[in-house]
Amino acid sequence: MKILYINELLNSSGGCSIHGRKITEKLKSFNISLLTIPHINEEKTIKFRRNLIKILMLNMPSILREFLSFIMRNLKYFIRLIAISYTIKNYKPDCILIRTEDYDLTPIVLKKIIKIPIVLEVNAAFYLERKLDYELRNKKPIIPSLLSNLDLRIWKCADGIYVISNCLKKIIKSQLGDKSPFISVIPNGADINYFNNLAAKKLKENSDLIKIGFVGSFNYRHGVDLLVDVYEEIARLRPMTKLILIGDGVLRENLEEYVSLNKNLIGKVEFIGRLTHDETMERLSNMDILVAPYKFTKFFYFSPLKVIEYMAAGKAIVASKLGQINEILENGVDAILINPENNKEFCNALLALIDSEEQRTKLGNMAYHKAKQYTWEKSAFDLLNLFQKVVTERCTEDNLT
Repeated sequence: MKILYINELLNSSGGCSIHGRKITEKLKSFNISLLTIPHINEEKTIKFRRNLIKILMLNMPSILREFLSFIMRNLKYFIRLIAISYTIKNYKPDCILIRTEDYDLTPIVLKKIIKIPIVLEVNAAFYLERKLDYELRNKKPIIPSLLSNLDLRIWKCADGIYVISNCLKKIIKSQLGDKSPFISVIPNGADINYFNNLAAKKLKENSDLIKIGFVGSFNYRHGVDLLVDVYEEIARLRPMTKLILIGDGVLRENLEEYVSLNKNLIGKVEFIGRLTHDETMERLSNMDILVAPYKFTKFFYFSPLKVIEYMAAGKAIVASKLGQINEILENGVDAILINPENNKEFCNALLALIDSEEQRTKLGNMAYHKAKQYTWEKSAFDLLNLFQKVVTERCTEDNLT
């Protein structure tokens, strides 16, 4: 089978890039032919930059902002479409896998001009993303109907869809109704063997400090600001601890300033910045407690990559009791799950783990064994099954016509 994989984020930074790269790597291990657009380059870290155009657009009327974003992105996608058309003509794939992006009309265009089965990789419902974005800025969304229905129009083009969570599947099925294509839930994964090999090569750092770690984007949804708030109390009550923050984003500058002005936090919080995936995994292996304090949202349809990698690292986890996290982890068995809006509950969960090495070890071991159910090999195998279904279905339809 020959697969063409179109993913604009393959050479970006963070979880989106890791997801695409790992899926590509494991699919190729099944001896199928797979070509990517763009070609995958060596992984690099990309420092967060404040984009002047995006900053200016935030203060525009919502209708103007939506149309400008739509036009700017599709100019870029149109240029990419030329390369896609050329590749399809020469490579002749059996199936095309496309990661959906906000405002990207590529699936709609390809559906019109080719007869090759299309599978969509859907990691977000962008109309909900836009709605949440407006809510965070306390603005009322006034979105043109064309753009608000764009997700639905794109999903209708698919012969198959793979999503990262059950919640996202329910959202799509509620929109498509009886006309839903094959939809497979394929969560993010982790490389269990990576941590086994790392443990064999490197001894844990000797330190009396209990290290609390966070990996992710420094934005409002990931809850890094909540973590720093709670850690202020932790640092006062348990001075033998240190908070290590790996990542970057819009909140970093404000958080660094807040820490520098707070005498309880000076020297207790370390901002690492963005790292390569390998560097991040190495850091995780030396943490004692790992935290995923996502803030509450009505539709928590994410599949947090970091949570599964926390599990694979065999570390004690404190995470928000939301969505897929609550489906994968069991409170008190392989993690401590908290209400992210309750600082006291959050603080008590961290204190309980700081004070009990036995509890940290128990939860970490249980999480590690649970992680064996969520590997990239399994994700790629499930995706390959979806490819085979849609190709077989398309061949049957073509024979009938």
